[in-house]
Amino acid sequence: MGASFHPFYEWLPDRFSIPLIAKLLLAMVLGFLFFGPHYRLVGEKVLDDWSWLLCLIIVTSMTTLYYATHVFRNMFAQMNSLLRDREPAEENEAYMDKVEQLLSNKRFIWFGAVFAVLNCLVGAVFGVPSKDPLVIMTTYAGFLLAGFVCGMAVCGIVGVVITLTKFLDSEPKIDYTNPDECGGLLFFGEALIRFSGVTLIVGVLISLYIVAVNWASEEAGSALPPVLMWMWIALPFVLSLTVLLAPASRANRTLTEHKIQTAAELVVALDNARNELENAETADQREEIRDEIKYFGELRTQLHRMRVWPFNAQSNIKFLVLFISNAIVALESIRGLISSGASFLPWR
Repeated sequence: MGASFHPFYEWLPDRFSIPLIAKLLLAMVLGFLFFGPHYRLVGEKVLDDWSWLLCLIIVTSMTTLYYATHVFRNMFAQMNSLLRDREPAEENEAYMDKVEQLLSNKRFIWFGAVFAVLNCLVGAVFGVPSKDPLVIMTTYAGFLLAGFVCGMAVCGIVGVVITLTKFLDSEPKIDYTNPDECGGLLFFGEALIRFSGVTLIVGVLISLYIVAVNWASEEAGSALPPVLMWMWIALPFVLSLTVLLAPASRANRTLTEHKIQTAAELVVALDNARNELENAETADQREEIRDEIKYFGELRTQLHRMRVWPFNAQSNIKFLVLFISNAIVALESIRGLISSGASFLPWR
């Protein structure tokens, strides 16, 4: 099942004996395609124009895209196990049709191309801080690469959210006795945290770059560039929360409905068992019914322990640490943006 999801950006590195190393190298090559020519033009000024950070955005975005693809593909086996009472063809139809439709190579390329163009247009509005035509050209090449890779990531986020929602709509088998105490959906929540976390990391790098560069539009003091800057800074953080909360809230509904329905069924079963106990004629019958009542009580305890969000304490701590650390960096960047001058703020 997982093998059927094989995006084009994995074709080349998967030909090597160690695909992981090949993917890391390919991500670095993409960054060098921009940084190499740019460094030859500006030399040590790469530290002043923050082009090294743009290179890092390209490399990190591609690396996290590979990682997110790996995490998503590994979910398929566990998702299928929750649809185990169905025919294999029905398992496929449950969500793989959405994978094939929303995460096709054509859509990846389309999203990448659109965001590559958008990123270049936004960069043009911000104003490249150079008058050298060649430097401007290499900078736009960096914008193009970063936009394309981030656009593919946006395509992935959209596809993941819709696919996972479709999976939950297919009524997977929830087991409140599962040791994960999430009805068997802990893997689901852990994957969402990974998707959200890598998106957050890229978002922080983008915000740092936008704030750090001395854009040509800063001196002009026009209102449009600051508005776009806030939008471009906010977009990755919005996507990070979306890929976490949209599927998680749908999982919460599934788990809550199952918990309420099962609790009602156990109450009925206990009431019936207690009535049978009152009407039991022999000691053996009473002992057997008491064991049954005890069993139902244990099931109710397990049901009570089942969480209705697909996260445990460990996964919550991981996300909070990641979110807080990245939020601190982002807030410091925003504070620097605010303190950079009144002319750079749209509300002043």
